[in-house]
Amino acid sequence: MSKGNNKSASEENSFPKIIDLVGESWGLFKTNFKPLLILIAITGMINLIASLGGLFFDDTNGQELISDLFVLVLVIFLSILSIYPLLMYLQSLDKIISGKNLIKGQLSGIFKETKGKFWGFLFVTILYGLKVLLGFILLIIPGFIFMVMYFMAPYIYVSEGKRGLEALRESKAITSGYKGKIFVTLVVLYLPIIVVSIILTSLPIISSILVTFLSFILITNPSFILYKKLRKLKGDGV
Repeated sequence: MSKGNNKSASEENSFPKIIDLVGESWGLFKTNFKPLLILIAITGMINLIASLGGLFFDDTNGQELISDLFVLVLVIFLSILSIYPLLMYLQSLDKIISGKNLIKGQLSGIFKETKGKFWGFLFVTILYGLKVLLGFILLIIPGFIFMVMYFMAPYIYVSEGKRGLEALRESKAITSGYKGKIFVTLVVLYLPIIVVSIILTSLPIISSILVTFLSFILITNPSFILYKKLRKLKGDGV
């Protein structure tokens, strides 16, 4: 076997570089631009409305209890609703990575698939959030450990159909031995979004739109790609 082939095999069996994850993320987005952008736009609109509702909630300063409660319920509802296009997006990514390019008309089929997975996805997401919250209650550091350990659970549910605690256990197995590298990867990927959020604090609408787009390109896509690569690296028998 040549040195080039050895190098290629070595790279395939090693933890992916951040630049490669971002590059592959952008490549997936470009080749399936229209359907993915539609889902990003839908999510962005929902998040924007929720953000504006949150600002209104802050501005009332508790002066009108009924109004405050209504806005709070609306924000929570919209936050949950935004999970639907996110789930559609992840299912689209799963198909794309499997070698299927999407066309606009296929979104209706993915929409129907999503209806049967929404509550399961929401449940896994809530379990993940509770695990992380518990970790932060336990002197903060465990929170970061749990955040990395279980962050692949929603992706596992989408791609493999494993539910609830089973998805969490599978995420723990896949991330085993890579937690430090995953943490560094996530920090680096989140940094541009944090910077943009800080810079555009006084422009909430622009900030919400830009942060939503960057979140998909720099967080959602690379994270899902990372899950796929580590799943391949670890194999199905983890």
